[in-house]
Amino acid sequence: MFRWFKTLKSVFVSWIRSFTYTDKPDTEEIVDNDYKLLSCNEIPHEMNSRTIYLEGNSKVFEDYWYAHFICPCGCKEKIMLNLLNDVSPSWRLILNENKTTFSFKPSVWRTENCKSHFWITDSKIVWV
Repeated sequence: MFRWFKTLKSVFVSWIRSFTYTDKPDTEEIVDNDYKLLSCNEIPHEMNSRTIYLEGNSKVFEDYWYAHFICPCGCKEKIMLNLLNDVSPSWRLILNENKTTFSFKPSVWRTENCKSHFWITDSKIVWV
């Protein structure tokens, strides 16, 4: 019975997503330097390396909820940083005045799998 319910739930969720997902989500390129920053309403199923996807309300400037990207160490794990101030832990996205580079504060320190520890500063990865 439980297995049947789990399968039914999976089919239903896939069916619902089929109405909302497009191959090319609504994205806007903000910064193109060493790492690219994209603002989008929906995160693509296959993310590009060296691209950080900002999930949130793209209609409202700087209303971002999460930053998604592939771990820069090469392990290919997906990382999600919370950008909401009222939930811990959270990170801050900092765009320079000309919007040519960006940084995240504080550092990213993975506690599982590859255990990478790095800063994202001036659109570059700086290893600790």
